[in-house]
Amino acid sequence: MDLTTRLEIEGMMCQASCGATVESALNDVIGVESAEASYARSEAIVKWRSDTLKNENLLVDAVEAVGFGASIKFGTRILKLSIQGMMCQASCGTTVRSALLGVKGCRSAQVSYPLGCAEVEIDENVNENDLVQAVEAVGFDAAVLYTNDKNISLLDTTQAATTPIATMTTKNEMLAKSEVAVRGTLTRQVAQSIKTQVEACRGVRRCDMSLGAARMILSHEPSCNVATLCRTLQLRGCENISLQMIDDDDDDDDDIEEDIEDDEDEDD
Repeated sequence: MDLTTRLEIEGMMCQASCGATVESALNDVIGVESAEASYARSEAIVKWRSDTLKNENLLVDAVEAVGFGASIKFGTRILKLSIQGMMCQASCGTTVRSALLGVKGCRSAQVSYPLGCAEVEIDENVNENDLVQAVEAVGFDAAVLYTNDKNISLLDTTQAATTPIATMTTKNEMLAKSEVAVRGTLTRQVAQSIKTQVEACRGVRRCDMSLGAARMILSHEPSCNVATLCRTLQLRGCENISLQMIDDDDDDDDDIEEDIEDDEDEDD
């Protein structure tokens, strides 16, 4: 059993008087072997006797009884989540980060659109599902990947800053990214069906779908012609749904060719 408890103390104005008052209150709690309060760190460290069942709530009550605020300080851990559906860093990435920071016990959060993931430092008592639900509440999909020691970063921030339109596979093969607009009435079930069918196409490695933005990001081999895929793919069970590559110059070329043909007909 861990015989040490750390508390965050609020309201101390000095060490000599306030610190001593907090220490005295904590030492009076049954089972406490020693207590040390630090005004500089705004915390107190309590050691319990080994023959006592520690009750940390009694510590909080004792500090509050002498006029200060107190809360148990938990250890922290690093958690990495995969995030699907982000279309950019500036808006989507910021939205996801704000949602994660809104979860009680989340100390910090980094989000990377290029890597499709987020890294958070959270208190040990935080429920991982709360983070997933927070992300889903703002329109994105999330899943817990793994946790790690808080001194090891799981996000390669250098790669995130230098690869805005591509991602690396495990085989170090560079994949291209293309943005595709989804036209029609989208539901979660329809979006999942589109995602499954698109990911089954040759050259497509991953499809991240955003219901709110009616967009999807395709991670694909450079040889994959996304514009052609959008025109030719017959989506099964998705009536009235069409795909269009964003900034697809081929559409403009087709319009120009049609205009030329019309002009030639008029001249004839």
